[in-house]
Formats: sequence, C-alpha cells, structure tokens
Amino acid sequence: MSLGNLKIIGGNAYFCNSSVISLDNLQTIGGNAIFSGSKVTSLGDLKTIGRKADFSDSQLKSLGNLESIGGDAIFVDSEVTSLDNLQTIGGNADFGDSEITSLGNLKIIGGNANFSYSKVVSLGDLQKIEGNLYIDNFLLKLSDFDGIYKKI
Repeated sequence: MSLGNLKIIGGNAYFCNSSVISLDNLQTIGGNAIFSGSKVTSLGDLKTIGRKADFSDSQLKSLGNLESIGGDAIFVDSEVTSLDNLQTIGGNADFGDSEITSLGNLKIIGGNANFSYSKVVSLGDLQKIEGNLYIDNFLLKLSDFDGIYKKI
C-alpha cells in the first residue's frame, strides 16, 4: 500500500503496524512522524517533518530526500544506515544502537546528541550541537570533534 498523490499531512502520522510501504509524493508531515515497527521502506519525496521523528525498530534504511526534522529524531535500534540529505534536527538526536556510521550532511542538532553505543565514525558536516553531548562507548575520538569547534 502507498499514499499515492497525498502531498501534505498537517498533523501527526503514525505508520506503526500499517501496510504502507512507500510515502510516494508526500512532501510534508507537519507534526510527529512515527515509523516505529512500520513496514515503510521509502520516504519518497518527503522533505520535512515538523516535529518528532521516530525510526526505532523500522525497516527504513535511508532518509532519502528528507531535509529537516523539527523535533527529536530517534534512530535507536533502527535499520537506517544513511541520513542522506538531512540537514537539521531541531530537538534531541538519539543514535544509540543504530546502524548509522556517518552524519553526512547534518549541520545542526538543536538539542542533546546521544552517541552512546552508536556506530557513528564520522560527524560529516555537523557544525553545532545546542544541547548536551553523550558519548559513552562511542567509536569517535575526541579529536574528531575539532571540526565542530572550527565551524562555529
């Protein structure tokens, strides 16, 4: 099942235990987007999630065209391996126990960043973490954060 020509969902979107596989032409979710336990494998044309995005325990491997998450982003126990075009996370970002190895084009995390038990080995283009940083059992070396300080 797909969402066909639907382009905007002004409020929240819950895909848990649904038969939706692709978001096709959907470009905006104004509220929360919950993919936890979903069968969604493609975000299609989705560019913006206005609030929280929960990818935990989902089958999604790539964020595709997604550029912005306005609230928290949860990748714990997700299959996501690439953030692709994602540039901003407005709230907290939790990469713990995720398959993500690089933050790619991500520039700003507007809240806390949790890398505890993550596989991240590259901060990519990350310039700013506005909240706290958690790095228990983290693969990066402290020197890998030098680029962040130089870019601010």
